[in-house]
Amino acid sequence: MTYSDRKLAGAGPDWHADDGLTDDSPSADVRECARAACHEPARDDDDLCDAHRGERLRQKRVTQRTAYKQRAKQKLCTKCGKRPPLKPHTWCAVCRLRRGQLRKPGRPSKPDLTANLDTKADLVSSRTSIDKDGRSRFHGRAERGRQPVVELDRQDVAEMRRLIDIGALAVDAYWTPEYQQLPRLQRLDARAAAMTWFERARRVIDDVLVRNGALEAKPEDPE
Repeated sequence: MTYSDRKLAGAGPDWHADDGLTDDSPSADVRECARAACHEPARDDDDLCDAHRGERLRQKRVTQRTAYKQRAKQKLCTKCGKRPPLKPHTWCAVCRLRRGQLRKPGRPSKPDLTANLDTKADLVSSRTSIDKDGRSRFHGRAERGRQPVVELDRQDVAEMRRLIDIGALAVDAYWTPEYQQLPRLQRLDARAAAMTWFERARRVIDDVLVRNGALEAKPEDPE
């Protein structure tokens, strides 16, 4: 029986004396795996233990492969499953523009502009970690705490350029014959997907302006 179970059962204040545990013992604060009947310690970055997290990831890969095969058999986009793919690709026009998949078959490979990061939050998260004391640590820096404004500005400027570069490729792709011959509704969705890159770049620009006092921060919506 775990510490929490015995507390809920109404055990006395000294029930754990025989176990050698005290209220301030580290063992009493260890988070257990959220999977039923598993008492292994949970990972620092997850509610599951190592074994059950690996099991969940394996099941997710199996589910993704099954969905991929079913969509391919139905001649649908293997990413969203909503629209027909843009031949000779397996993704539809909207997913290709939205995800920055703009290389054409047979051409030399280019660096992946998206770098598997979809949002600014993902970019910041990839460069930070939480140490054992609960403080944020930024990769490549020995100090703890918030990054200097100059570093934040440099990161945002690099992110802005990355988003604009992808948006430029998306717009060029949108005006090619393979996209223009799509049905009207699919063309409109593809154009909107291409514009999302510039919208994301605009939000990054606003962050830089607000941080440097050139723009007032927008008030947060009340909950």
